Amino acid sequence: MVYGMAFEPSSMLNILWERITIALTTLPTPHGWMVAAGIFVLYGLLALGIGSISRFLHWNSPVDNWLQISAQVFGVPAFLEEIIFRILLVPHPSKTVSLTSWWLYAGISLLLFLLYHPLNALTLYKAGNPLFFTPSFLIQATLIGLACTLAYKTTGSAWPPILIHWVPVVIWLCWLGGYEHLTASSET
Repeated sequence: MVYGMAFEPSSMLNILWERITIALTTLPTPHGWMVAAGIFVLYGLLALGIGSISRFLHWNSPVDNWLQISAQVFGVPAFLEEIIFRILLVPHPSKTVSLTSWWLYAGISLLLFLLYHPLNALTLYKAGNPLFFTPSFLIQATLIGLACTLAYKTTGSAWPPILIHWVPVVIWLCWLGGYEHLTASSET
């Protein structure tokens, strides 16, 4: 029993499938896109400012395979991580959940999102080790996670969070030293 209710795996799978379906089929209103764009700009200014001060972000000549990297990054991390850490773990904003409960789910999801990166660097994505353990990287991950959460909360759509996750990761990898960081990490 979970909170006085019988736990049924099939009903949990139905809830998760419904969350994915609603989030992927909901398109933001023009106002929602404007709010998401504002979130993106605010996030970008904070990330660039903090990243520049910490010297985590630095301009470099673009990598040769930026188009291939862009396509790959859309699938993982942008699409997959947003489905897992925003859509599956956080109730859809249209559902009847108190604001406090919604933010509790969102906070737990953000914490899991942050813990996932070092764990991923130790297991599946070894190129992320030791980079994914550094405070500079984790601060950037926190900022992007918060921006994606806010975009999901305000639009109810998966698409703004996916784009907010995708575009900065591509820019970081291809023009702001990310590829350099990861290749240096995998050589040590």
